[in-house]
Amino acid sequence: MSIPRYPFEASAEELAANIEYYVDGFISGLQSFFVVMPKGKGFVDFSRFREAYEALRNGTASFENFSTESVLAVVQQDPLVLVVLRTILGFSPPEFAYMTGVTTGVEIDQASARRLDKRAREGQSLFVRTAPKTRQQVETLVRTAVQLIRQGAPVVNEGVIHRLDKADTREGLAGVWIRLLTSWCLTNFDQLCFLRPNWLRMTAPLGTK
Repeated sequence: MSIPRYPFEASAEELAANIEYYVDGFISGLQSFFVVMPKGKGFVDFSRFREAYEALRNGTASFENFSTESVLAVVQQDPLVLVVLRTILGFSPPEFAYMTGVTTGVEIDQASARRLDKRAREGQSLFVRTAPKTRQQVETLVRTAVQLIRQGAPVVNEGVIHRLDKADTREGLAGVWIRLLTSWCLTNFDQLCFLRPNWLRMTAPLGTK
């Protein structure tokens, strides 16, 4: 006697009599979806993210003029730069809002943080046709990001690690510059090979040829 293949096709009596069969079939049919995720309207691919990063780099003279005013000017041109700043820090939108409250004393609720992040990822202006409160929140987030990125990771007690204690933010702006230089070297490897003999002569110890 055959039984229905799927549990939703079986009667209560058939389920009770063949529970192990249906449980095994259900488990074997499960698939994990953490590897393949849906791309919504706010999904940002690498090329678009890099475009925003380059806008930030150019707008701050390769981070030499990394001030609240200069960064705000870039965010006004490209809202995604706000997400770039958050990514450099390694924060989620709610964490970014929390650190803004701790750093500046200006509270930004999680719903507002997520809404601003979504607008930025979707390319919607954060300054045009927005409420004064929204513009103030963006300015405060940018001010916080600039301050945290510039200062780097503070000293903490033994046995714990600070969230900014990572390769590109541990030493403040110096870490960002090193990351930028590393990226340039990888992109322009052929030029480095051409210049290598000169570098060797310039860096050779005294008394050597």
